[in-house]
Amino acid sequence: MFRSQFSNPKEALSVLLLIGGDVIQKAVAQMAGPASFTPVAFSFGWVAYSFNSLLNAIGSGAFLPEPDYPGSVIVVGSGDTRKNQAWVIGRLLRDLELEVESEFDKWEWIDENTNQMVKTNPGDSGLLVTVYETLPARQGYFLSGYAPKEPKKDALWWTYFPITLTQLVIGAVPWIISGDWAVFFVTACGIVLALVTGSLRTLFLEKYACRHHSPQIYAIARGNGHRHVFLILPNSRDKDKSSALYLDDLASAVQHGGWQTRAISIVLAALWVGFLVTVGGIDTNTWYLLGIGALGMAHNVFVAGWHRAPEAHGIPLQRAQGIKNEFGRRQKGAKNRPRVMDVLFDLEDAIPEAGFALRDLFFTGTLRPNEIEKWQSKQNDLKDRKTEWRKKRYPEESVKKQPAPDHRKV
Repeated sequence: MFRSQFSNPKEALSVLLLIGGDVIQKAVAQMAGPASFTPVAFSFGWVAYSFNSLLNAIGSGAFLPEPDYPGSVIVVGSGDTRKNQAWVIGRLLRDLELEVESEFDKWEWIDENTNQMVKTNPGDSGLLVTVYETLPARQGYFLSGYAPKEPKKDALWWTYFPITLTQLVIGAVPWIISGDWAVFFVTACGIVLALVTGSLRTLFLEKYACRHHSPQIYAIARGNGHRHVFLILPNSRDKDKSSALYLDDLASAVQHGGWQTRAISIVLAALWVGFLVTVGGIDTNTWYLLGIGALGMAHNVFVAGWHRAPEAHGIPLQRAQGIKNEFGRRQKGAKNRPRVMDVLFDLEDAIPEAGFALRDLFFTGTLRPNEIEKWQSKQNDLKDRKTEWRKKRYPEESVKKQPAPDHRKV
């Protein structure tokens, strides 16, 4: 019995097609964009994913998974805080943290009280604020350009093609050796079905359900108890020139598919059932199909978890230029780590209103009298500081349009 099962594991193959739907969902969420197709490999789990999508289409209408990295989006100007419900913002927050953490160089120092060697790094702080600015759209060669809501086709995106080609080659082996074309046919059908299922337009609309050209400054953070905060400045306050997305819209947006999406989901679920029945009828060379599915699943696990640059998320950013873009890092040789309140004071001096917006996030209790006095002094001159900062940061905003010359004859 065991020998026959391992020589031809057709029952196991049918079962494997029904597991791993959550992996497929996250891989699709990673790769969804405005392109005509979503490059997610054929693998185990697509049957389960198709039925989950059908359930979502009929029920909540949300196809993307909930954020696996919780956080909040704060509008700096108003102090409005939104709990993040957007998958793409959660992944952006995760990947920005990884980017900043990778820059930390550890050093050693001797604690005078204990006379022991202590290892530390610039991240040894209660609060680290990193300032980014949005990037405008960029045209690139070989489809390497990007824009807001149009993710860059990075190396992860391109790995789909060699994986799919390898699957087709594996499927062609029994056809070449023994004339059995069933494995190749099933593989090709699975690849086409996966492309169609993962390329529904509603996935892109749900992923980027927000307005464009925002003039606002945003802060994204996991909240009190976590040290990283990322400020995102617009590249321009002119709504015609700004490339920033309305992240507060995106964080709380709810997208519902229409009747067309429901109808397509029903058809796709039926096709995947037919595919499952077809696979169950294959009696020979099932190890090839098992290898094809395992290769696709390994790739999808890799895709679902891999960290990406902001432009690959469809929210192109770079470190803010021309201003201080890091607050709270511990300086080498400093005996004490920076205090959170001191970091907020420094941030408020550099970027008006930013310190106030984060203060309410990290300090929900009563402040000390000297802290209250200091914040009050900053509140008193906030308007002047804000005006001066905007003139320096966005000089085009302060330039008044000159009236057109009057060429009428007197």
